[in-house]
Order: sequence, then C-alpha cells, then structure tokens
Amino acid sequence: MIKWAVIGFCLALAVLGILLAASGCFVAAFYLWVAPHLGRPAAAAVTGAVLVVLALCLALAGGASLRRMRRRPRRLLGEFQNTIGLVARLMLARDPKKALLASLLAGALAEYILSPGRKR
Repeated sequence: MIKWAVIGFCLALAVLGILLAASGCFVAAFYLWVAPHLGRPAAAAVTGAVLVVLALCLALAGGASLRRMRRRPRRLLGEFQNTIGLVARLMLARDPKKALLASLLAGALAEYILSPGRKR
C-alpha cells in the first residue's frame, strides 16, 4: 500500500515538473509573440496580467471544487447509513437469526479493521 502511494507521489511530482517546464515555455512564447507588437515593457506587463488572471481563475475553480467535495461525503455517508439501516430492518423482519449472525460478523470485522495493533 505504501509502495503504491510513494510511486503515485513520485509520478505526480514528475508530471508537475514537466508541466512547470511546459508552462514556462508557453509563457516565454507568449512574451515573444506579444513583444514585437507592444514593445518589451508592455509585453512583460501583458504576460504578467494574463498569468494573474489564469491564477485567479484556477483559485476560484479550485476553491469551488474543494467546497463541493467537502459537502459531498456527508450526504454519501447519510445515504450509506440509510441503506445499511434499510437492509438491517429487512433482514430483521424476515429472519432475526441471520440479522444476529450478520451483526456478529460486522462487529468482528470492525474490530479487526480498527484494532490499533493491525499492520497496514
């Protein structure tokens, strides 16, 4: 598990490095494209302004996405609890012996997963 996390982190880091280099090339190309039309100082200002606008758009989109992601798990957790409750009620109504066995198994599984001595 940790091995895959490290590999994923290294891969993400490599991708970010390549994207940083590519974005530097794009910024330089944009500056070189604008400089003959506006002059060097104006081209630098336009390039900076475009980067600021892109950063603001990314920040707004990222913030909205994070807010949406924070709200979602609560609803999912509630739906999951409702589903488990419905299944438990149906099992209990049909056959109480199976419900007791399922609850014993669920308790044992929860204890096994949540025990502090378990190595992951």
